[in-house]
Amino acid sequence: MTPLLAALPILTAVIALALRVPAPRAAAAALAVAGTLAATAFPLTGAEALATATRSAPTLVEVLAVLLGGVALSDALGRAGAQARIAAWIERACAGDPARSTLLMVFGVIPFAESLTGFGMGAVVAVPLLLHLGFSATKAVTLGLLGLFLTTWGALAPGTIIAADLGRVDLHDLGVATALAALVGIVVAGVTALWVRGGALRAVDLFELALTGTALAGALVAANVLLGPALGGTLGGLAAVVVSLARFRLSE
Repeated sequence: MTPLLAALPILTAVIALALRVPAPRAAAAALAVAGTLAATAFPLTGAEALATATRSAPTLVEVLAVLLGGVALSDALGRAGAQARIAAWIERACAGDPARSTLLMVFGVIPFAESLTGFGMGAVVAVPLLLHLGFSATKAVTLGLLGLFLTTWGALAPGTIIAADLGRVDLHDLGVATALAALVGIVVAGVTALWVRGGALRAVDLFELALTGTALAGALVAANVLLGPALGGTLGGLAAVVVSLARFRLSE
């Protein structure tokens, strides 16, 4: 019963959004449910509440700072008209090859955008680009969501920061362990993306998958080992983009 009660705020938000309730109202409803549960099902003494607030305050400030940066970057991209320019650039770089553009987006552009902004903005940025590249609406949305498989590092990894704080484990160790576990997700995401793209699977497609996936995985693990989780997704996605473009340039 306790896990169900703890999940009620999230379920409230999900149900509200499914019913097309505006996001601010859905969030307010979830917060109201969370506040009610905190006062009734999970009551704390004044001393416990103060201790919890004191311990969580640094993490809260860090997460809010990261999310604010993500919102600012997303707004700047929209105002500058960057999406149209990025789409044209990708189209030229991939020489109209659907497999190339698929892997570049799913392994590179989307994880990079999501790691910088969070909020699922990687998919929001990616879907118009994929439509511009000639994918159907269904495939564009599917590939956009598929590219979010590195959400552990979304918005510079606040989820990992919170998880480490709540679980009382070392942030660096958690980041490295998660990066190693993500290797399976990289393979699954890449194969699924090529399947969603459709068409015959060529040997060169598998080579592109292995090359780009290795670049992403290597940079992801190295960043978590050497720099910590915050830059893992950003540098991983960037490495995939750089390696892909270098490969395209050499092959063309």
